Formats: sequence, C-alpha cells, structure tokens
Amino acid sequence: MKTTGATSGIGRAVAKRLAADGMSVIVTGRNAHRGAGTVSRGGWVRRGGNL
Repeated sequence: MKTTGATSGIGRAVAKRLAADGMSVIVTGRNAHRGAGTVSRGGWVRRGGNL
C-alpha cells in the first residue's frame, strides 16, 4: 500500500495502522528527511507487514 503524506498527521496514522494490520507500506512525502524519520522512529507495530 502506498501512503502519501505519511510523514505526519493523518497520513502517518494511516501508514502505521496499515502496517499494524499486516500490509506492506510505502511511505511517501515531500520531505525525504522527515520520511526517513517517520520510518526509523519507534512505534511501528507490524504483524507481517513491511515498511
């Protein structure tokens, strides 16, 4: 699943929920630094999904 705007707010919440539900998630946003921070930040709960 590709999630746009996943570096903050609703987009981040949606990406985290999809990953928690076992989906593979591609995180995109306007700022590469924030995107990397979103993925590396703790709190991503995965059940077989990938980020």
